Amino acid sequence: MATEQKGTKKISVDHVNVRISISFLVLKLIAADVITTVVLVLLYSAIFQTGLQEWLPAATPEMGLVGIIALTVIESLLTVFVVLGWVSEYYEISSYGIAHKSGVIFKKVDRYGMQNIKQILISQGFFGKMLNYGTLTVFDWRLDKCAEMYAIHNPRRYLRILESILPNVDEHKSSFGSIEKEDDDEEMSA
Repeated sequence: MATEQKGTKKISVDHVNVRISISFLVLKLIAADVITTVVLVLLYSAIFQTGLQEWLPAATPEMGLVGIIALTVIESLLTVFVVLGWVSEYYEISSYGIAHKSGVIFKKVDRYGMQNIKQILISQGFFGKMLNYGTLTVFDWRLDKCAEMYAIHNPRRYLRILESILPNVDEHKSSFGSIEKEDDDEEMSA
């Protein structure tokens, strides 16, 4: 469905998937690595400082190698778990509504109809501006509930997508620091 306009292609899609920022995935992976390293250091220091190596009949270099291999497998499984959690949790924005889908084994879907959304709040903190992530909060008046698209990458882009679907929505911006000029003004002048 691509159409040519002034040398550029315009692509239309029926929905957009939005995930938590990749920065958070990287931080979770680093945390998992640090935790397994700390556990390994604590385990070996507990064994050698208490003298348990003398009581363990299998305290040989081969058993140390088996322990390291076992810890590597545990760390790999933890990494797979973190990545699968990131891949399986996302928001789907379409002209009909917003769906929050999550769960690796047990799938859960929360739906919010576009006709019921009356307010959008965007917030970005200092680190959010640096790493280009933020939170979009939409208010569903029918459910009398707020839905947060937490720590998503490039929240202003998805705010513009929601504004194009809902032109009469109330929009509130909350940012850390100075007032910003909207990107839409620059795009219209170009």
